Amino acid sequence: MRIRVACLGAFRELGDHIEIEVNGETIGALRHATRDFLVAHGNDGLASVLERSVFAGDDILLKDHDAIPSAPLSVLPPVAGG
Repeated sequence: MRIRVACLGAFRELGDHIEIEVNGETIGALRHATRDFLVAHGNDGLASVLERSVFAGDDILLKDHDAIPSAPLSVLPPVAGG
């Protein structure tokens, strides 16, 4: 299935969103497909950031074992602040 993911933070360098072809129905499958997409497009640095990032649907942070929801999805990089 083809999933549209809004890009936030560091992922904004990819544009407002990316479309990922996912073979599976979980956020873990989406994470794996997103990593493959980033590496295939020469974004190894963002692939590394993805390991520490979370996906969100609406206002809910999603775990890798969660099913991909029908809600719009975003990828959120880790943040630091003081």
